[in-house]
Amino acid sequence: MISAVQERFFADAVGMGWDQMISGSGMATPMGQIDCRFHAPSRLGDWLDLSLGVKRIGRSSASFAITCTSGDERRFTCQATVIHADVAQGTSAAWPAEMRDAMTLYLIAKTPD
Repeated sequence: MISAVQERFFADAVGMGWDQMISGSGMATPMGQIDCRFHAPSRLGDWLDLSLGVKRIGRSSASFAITCTSGDERRFTCQATVIHADVAQGTSAAWPAEMRDAMTLYLIAKTPD
């Protein structure tokens, strides 16, 4: 679920889905770190809503706050960091300006962790 919401974010909000990144520019956004806290159980058949906000944009990384709810009940919260990476070189790479600008629109205010 966490990867899926990030993939939708890059495709819909940034305009560069993972398939376009890899096949078009040889870049990817592998997970660098993930920290999840589960607040309530979810069961098969529950309708879950996931939201994503950008906490920080670095030179070659971005950190996201992801929240999963069902109705008014919070199910889990997650802090996730991805690295913008050159697949062939196996190294991090600076975000292209257009991707950075698109992510900036989704920056959220700092909140206590």
